[in-house]
Order: sequence, then structure tokens, then C-alpha cells
Amino acid sequence: MKFTLFLALLCGLGLAPRADAQDTYRTYRNARFGTSVQYPANLLIPQPESKTRDGRKFLSRDGRIELTVYGFNNTSQRSASAEMNRAVRD
Repeated sequence: MKFTLFLALLCGLGLAPRADAQDTYRTYRNARFGTSVQYPANLLIPQPESKTRDGRKFLSRDGRIELTVYGFNNTSQRSASAEMNRAVRD
């Protein structure tokens, strides 16, 4: 069974930027895995898509905040929470 997992991690000194009415959101769509996410374009700058086309990173201007969006074929049948724990640990 093919399972695509979308995982987004927002990291930076334990604080995430607050969204407010002034935020402008754009949508990133990953063609390979069919995932999409809206991100605050006034806070995060998209980096080039990965060489394997499985995702993209978004960085704040000062580099303290990173949003990573990626998909993969979950052949190991890991749960979303297990993958999240692995990503946070790494």
C-alpha cells in the first residue's frame, strides 16, 4: 500500500511566529507526492525544491525559523506520530 506522509516542522528557539491578519499566505504544492501547504509568505522564504523533488524548506529572513515540507513512500508503515518524533529527535 502506498502511503504518502506530509510532515511539516516549524522550529526555532521553541517559538513559532504568530499568524495575524497582515500575513499573506501562498500555497506550495509538491507534484511528486500531491501534498500542499499554505505558508506565510511575509515570514518565510521558499528555498529551492530538493533534488529528489520530495519537498522544500522555507526559512525566515534571519534563519532562526525553518519549515520543512516533504513526502515519502511509507513502506515501513510508520505512524505520523512516530515519524514526527523521529524528525524532531534528528
